[in-house]
Amino acid sequence: HLHFIRRRKLCFLYMIDAGGGQLTLYPREDLKLAPVELPVQKSRLLVFRSDLMSFRYQPVRDHVTLMAWVLTDPPKLEVSDLVASARNMDDLLGVHRGPSIPTGHRAKIMAVACLTGGGTYSPEDAEAM
Repeated sequence: HLHFIRRRKLCFLYMIDAGGGQLTLYPREDLKLAPVELPVQKSRLLVFRSDLMSFRYQPVRDHVTLMAWVLTDPPKLEVSDLVASARNMDDLLGVHRGPSIPTGHRAKIMAVACLTGGGTYSPEDAEAM
């Protein structure tokens, strides 16, 4: 969720079927700008910088609205360039539950097979059960 919040730049808000209401754009506090209020109208496309503004959408009845975002590229990170403890690596790679990321020699699994009831002999068949 935080990666999404940090990377979003543009928001596209397409009000496909809307019958009134209000949409308010709130600029970031450091911009020192007043909020902007816009009426909600059918077939309206609103494009704004979501890194500079947040919004509140208040339709007055049932509506269909499509939202999409343009994100910046994810940060380039070379794990091989880092010197850190195993715990720091867990935090860096987002492992917050379960065992830590292994260090040293690792097993390389090249194939998997299973034999279960019902005549299934592959993981795909077992998954379908």
